[in-house]
Amino acid sequence: YGVTFCTLLPMRSIPFKVVCLLGMNDGEYPRTNHPPGFDLMDKRRRLCDWSKRQEDRYLFLESILSARRHLFISYVGRSIKDNSDLPPSVLVSELLDYLEAGYKTGDDQPLEKRLITRHPLQPFSHRYFQGDRHLFSYSEQNCKAARQNQAVKTMAGNFPDQPLAPPAEGSWQSVSIRQFCRFFRNPVEFMVNGRLKVNYKARAAYRPEEREPFELDALQAYWIKDEMVAFNLAAAADPVAGLLKASGRLPHGHRGDLLLSDYQQEVEAFTRSVKTYLTGGPADPQEVGFTSSREPATTLRGTLDTLYPDGQLFYRCAALKAKDRLDAWVHHLLLNAREAGADPRETIVLGKETRADFRPLRLAETRAVLEDLTAFFIRGLESPLCFFPETSYAFAKAVVDGKTVDKALQVARSKWDSGNYSNGEGDDIYRRRSFGSDMPESEDFQETSLAIFQPLLAAITEQPLG
Repeated sequence: YGVTFCTLLPMRSIPFKVVCLLGMNDGEYPRTNHPPGFDLMDKRRRLCDWSKRQEDRYLFLESILSARRHLFISYVGRSIKDNSDLPPSVLVSELLDYLEAGYKTGDDQPLEKRLITRHPLQPFSHRYFQGDRHLFSYSEQNCKAARQNQAVKTMAGNFPDQPLAPPAEGSWQSVSIRQFCRFFRNPVEFMVNGRLKVNYKARAAYRPEEREPFELDALQAYWIKDEMVAFNLAAAADPVAGLLKASGRLPHGHRGDLLLSDYQQEVEAFTRSVKTYLTGGPADPQEVGFTSSREPATTLRGTLDTLYPDGQLFYRCAALKAKDRLDAWVHHLLLNAREAGADPRETIVLGKETRADFRPLRLAETRAVLEDLTAFFIRGLESPLCFFPETSYAFAKAVVDGKTVDKALQVARSKWDSGNYSNGEGDDIYRRRSFGSDMPESEDFQETSLAIFQPLLAAITEQPLG
């Protein structure tokens, strides 16, 4: 067989078994005509005048008619800047629209999924070597690179391979609310840092920044908006712009001004929503505590300092995450662990788009949940607790919503695995060294997730933030 490379020319359409059209990108084909300024014919166009754009449309039609068995069309479908979707040439879009209107698949799937194959950016992507009939490669070298890349991501989780000795008498018997909440954010990290005095992230934590902030990631943007919310609520919003610019955390010049303007609009809208819950002013902070009845006895101590007449209030200028709900849940339990009759007993959590309300709890119900949480805390000080906030919350919520265990595990995996622009919980180095790269699906994971989150889900009500 022979392969012929050529440009598209009119009246030269020769039938081929396979026709491949490359570079059918939006804005590049059909081509646009750019006549010189002195071309008077272009200013007074008449019927039958030559048009480069119309000629390209005709060439596209001729190419389609020349294909006898296979027609292959390729275009750049992802942006080189942010990987966002890019449309194909308008001619390809019209062809797809025609096929969608006139044909359908036997399994009633969208025809586009059968016709369009989206290739990975790198030729050594593992997707090319998974037996997909649409994505395949014959390159032995790229196959070895894909295997090596997967091997780097795979880590056997067995640290520590045996439970640690119970904490010494007198240690970890009194725990602050902040320590307790930090434990449930990442139990393995808390155990390794607190019991073994080992920090896997020490070098990264003190590594200086080596580049200017031309763009802000999601975490950097969140901290800036959180600081702006605090200034706005304190009625001191005037100097915040100057302070942020002087701090060097914003991109320089006009780009930084645009980002700050966008953040200010978002923060002002969120602050207006928060202020509606601050009527009456803050209440006096209250010292709270709880001591478990199980041995070894553990005492939680701390101060509730976000009390208002309507209840305990937490807010976050971002989407609510499982850790936010869990932190608020611990504070809510301690709020309801006080003597009967003490007000307020509700807790409100505000996110950028969501409001979550925790209902008042009976004292016996509150103490039972706190007993279970402190038992998990003691257990997590001796061996890695198979609990991961986002993954466990996704699993528990799916089960509570009526999904099967298999479906719930599938939902939870989306929080464990990484996406194109988000890191999953499985990327955390502490979790990988204790549980490996694959999401645990054991009964221990399922039972722990449900034991911690089922009481929370029974007490919480969520609705859009009005």
